[in-house]
Amino acid sequence: MNLAFLKYGCAIVAVAYFAAAVLPTSLLWPHASEQQLASAWLTRAAMTVNFLLFGAIFYGIQKRTPIYWKLIPFITAALFLANLIPPLVTLISLSRPWLPFLFIIGFACVFFLIFMMWWRNQRGYFASRLRS
Repeated sequence: MNLAFLKYGCAIVAVAYFAAAVLPTSLLWPHASEQQLASAWLTRAAMTVNFLLFGAIFYGIQKRTPIYWKLIPFITAALFLANLIPPLVTLISLSRPWLPFLFIIGFACVFFLIFMMWWRNQRGYFASRLRS
């Protein structure tokens, strides 16, 4: 996997989250009640946090700052948890079978471990900035 793909992918996702966070509420929820609007503001806050996290990953890869080589796995873990836990909580509250939950959690853990093995080999990309 090329770091340019990851870098520009994070930039595109960050811009999408930013656009979703700043769109007027009347466009997204034209006939919303006050309770739905309160939930909409929480959703906007979550989108803003995702925008900042994806933006941080983009910035770190763009600038090749060595500290980001250590920070990006933690940012990625935060994104995984932020996007994995709410759907699982919703499905658990609906009393669904446990097997799909275990599969999703297992798949996410395996994917994260593969990412970490790949990421460990990318240190040279960030160290090259120090040499130049």
